[in-house]
Amino acid sequence: GRSLDEVFDLDLPGRSALPGLTVLLAPNRPLGAAVLLLVLAALGSFAIANRVEQVPARTPLTAFPLKLGEWRGTEGSVPREQLEELKLTDYIMASYARPGLTRPVELYVAYYDSQRKGASIHSPKACLPGGGWAIDEFSQITVPGAAADDAVAPLTVNRSLISLGSQRMLVYYWFEQRGRHITNEYLAKWYIFWDSLTMNRTDGALVR
Repeated sequence: GRSLDEVFDLDLPGRSALPGLTVLLAPNRPLGAAVLLLVLAALGSFAIANRVEQVPARTPLTAFPLKLGEWRGTEGSVPREQLEELKLTDYIMASYARPGLTRPVELYVAYYDSQRKGASIHSPKACLPGGGWAIDEFSQITVPGAAADDAVAPLTVNRSLISLGSQRMLVYYWFEQRGRHITNEYLAKWYIFWDSLTMNRTDGALVR
């Protein structure tokens, strides 16, 4: 049986304030433009969220050759608990050796057909320290005699010297996204967002 302002203890304006409120709510161009932009953004967001993402056809990484000239590869595996954390689509981990070479070459490729819903490439800059490895040196270098696809410019990669106790490793890695060869983690994330809007694709791979 009490009024609204009594129930919620509201300080409601009197009738004398209604003419001023009518002026504030009167249609004007800036307000109309803002409302229109909000409506268009909401419709665009709804349309993007409900699009079926394009995933390109590809050959599984299990078909990657373990014999390359004199090189012979031994395939490894990632522990199940790490796979659950990485949420990748496909991967290959292999160790390649050749006669006369004392140390093998380690290859790791992690492929994601979609980098939405929490599944995305984990940069070694974040994963290695998480596994206890310390990054002692970090730089970017160009690889002599190596080019990306048909590009004229040499391939640029990240070079990271890491250590764990008495162990030391030299790691080279870069990112592959729809014909782009990227070394910067933040730029890779930006292109994922941009390509999801313009191409409806977020697939990519980490090559180490």
